[in-house]
Amino acid sequence: MKIKFNLNSFTIDTTQREFTDKNGKILLTSTLESMLSLITIKYYYCKNFETVRIHSDLFRKLSGSYRQYLNYLRDKGLIVIDELYKRGKKSKGYMFTDNFKAFAEIKEVYLDKTYRDKEKAIKIHLEIDPIVKARITKDFNSLAIKQIPVEKKIRFFNQDGVPIVNFRSYISDVVNLYRLQTNAYNFRLKAGRFYTPFSQLSQTVRENHIYFDEQKLANLDIRNSFPMWLAIWLIDKGIEIDYDTQEFFNEILSGQFYNELIYKYNKAKDLFNTTGMEKPCFTKDMVKQNFMTWLNGNNKRNNLTNYVFHAYYPSMFEFLNQYKAGKKDTMYYELVKMETEFIFNVICKQLYDSILEIKILTCHDQIYFESKFIAKVLPIWDEEINKIRALIPTVPEYEFSDADLEEMGIYFDCA
Repeated sequence: MKIKFNLNSFTIDTTQREFTDKNGKILLTSTLESMLSLITIKYYYCKNFETVRIHSDLFRKLSGSYRQYLNYLRDKGLIVIDELYKRGKKSKGYMFTDNFKAFAEIKEVYLDKTYRDKEKAIKIHLEIDPIVKARITKDFNSLAIKQIPVEKKIRFFNQDGVPIVNFRSYISDVVNLYRLQTNAYNFRLKAGRFYTPFSQLSQTVRENHIYFDEQKLANLDIRNSFPMWLAIWLIDKGIEIDYDTQEFFNEILSGQFYNELIYKYNKAKDLFNTTGMEKPCFTKDMVKQNFMTWLNGNNKRNNLTNYVFHAYYPSMFEFLNQYKAGKKDTMYYELVKMETEFIFNVICKQLYDSILEIKILTCHDQIYFESKFIAKVLPIWDEEINKIRALIPTVPEYEFSDADLEEMGIYFDCA
């Protein structure tokens, strides 16, 4: 894959064949674009770090004068270079500046012939209704893409007022829109899900760039999907429902599971902190990620995530730990299967049977459809979701009168 940027905001005219650096050295524009593209691709696939480490041999393949190109990108304010490297152990690091992330625009994307979707190693046996699968495939192939620039999602503004954007999300949106336009994807179930360019777009882009028959899409999603399916799975496997497990069920039914988890994490956030400085508070996105880490990771490690779930949901913790037997991702595939079969065999089947002209796109726990059908879709969606939620037991809250309390031997002295 190769990505080209419009660099006019940085006084770099990429329509010219060559340019001159500050030392009067003539450099080729195509080589500069290749250097920048290499850093971009490494950054895009290195999802946990802003700084990417790239061995000099990769740059040298593009040009023997690669240092002059990198210095030019640095001098123009596009990248920062970490010069602290260890020969044979750690390569130099490269990071995009806030200014570049805020104002750089992708103008072209190229996918080479070897580009393929990454396969998941574990296969899941799913029995998807063949009629539903055929309709979904047909609908997916009939979507239309609106040709407008992708807007960047702003995270915050720096001290100079420059917007800091989610640059990876921006790159992903542009690349996956291009894949949809050029049919550079395989439409098939992998690891229990349709991993398509559509599912890899941000929700904002799905809602504003994807159409059916010039109609904007509406969408519905399962609230707290994985926690809900975990509750159903636990009940089906026969877990003994104690007070803490019932609290977990109640949090799901009230829609407050992640909000309660934020509270739990923030109470315990400094228990494993050895820095001497207070850690920042957890956000909803952070606790969602930590929930998945607990669900699919190694529960024997002595860390904050395992502590929180063992402290607040001890029966669930031990039940899952025994079932997983140390195997990672076991629960992910269990719950994905439940979620996928529900979306396709229940929701999509009902909608196709009830609304003959509807077209549907799916994205894991979400469905997308033409907004004109929302009044017909919503009752069907709510009915099927409520059937699943009804499987989760509740403990009713009782209100006792003073006489009831006195009968139980409970007295209040308000004097």
